[in-house]
Amino acid sequence: MLVLALNMAFFSACGLPPPAPVHPAVLAHELKSRELPLAQSSQLYAVADLINREIQIKIRGVILQTFPIRALRTHRPWESPAASLTLRKKRLASPRDRTVIEPPRKNGDSESVVRERVEDSLEADDMPDWFLMQFKEGARLLVLPELSESASPRRRLVRLWRRGLFALNRIFSSGPAVTLVLSESDARALYWTIQPDQKVIVLAP
Repeated sequence: MLVLALNMAFFSACGLPPPAPVHPAVLAHELKSRELPLAQSSQLYAVADLINREIQIKIRGVILQTFPIRALRTHRPWESPAASLTLRKKRLASPRDRTVIEPPRKNGDSESVVRERVEDSLEADDMPDWFLMQFKEGARLLVLPELSESASPRRRLVRLWRRGLFALNRIFSSGPAVTLVLSESDARALYWTIQPDQKVIVLAP
């Protein structure tokens, strides 16, 4: 009730009518119509359920993994309760480098060879825990890791800086924009799982 009251107050202050709640049957129909073509293929796809606050990774309609959304903030609302999107790219972050030392070769080399691994050879733990998903349809989703109460001032400052980058990024776009907070491990796993050209269905409140 408190959240509903705050939402009503916010939209009233902005001179906008509060968004009408979507009937569950309508939402289920919207999801089914968008998911059916994906479930009939062998593509990996995602369902970002902002209402129940979870992201599901699915294939052929079967849930492979679920990432709970710890918190979210909508900066620009969605025009419809369900949207089918295609990921264009992941921005604002990149996997950290990991050095690999190869042993001397058999041709007589006495020194080890140092090489840097590329992203597709890394593991989920090597992925960044924050990134921006930019979709071909213009929508943007910023993923941030959850901060503990004991987080250092430096980490809190870095988080504020990341939010500032996202605010600047939104200046050059007009599509829906949402910030999602996941656990640190889930944020890394999501970055590792979702790839450009992958389909994402968004259910918005």
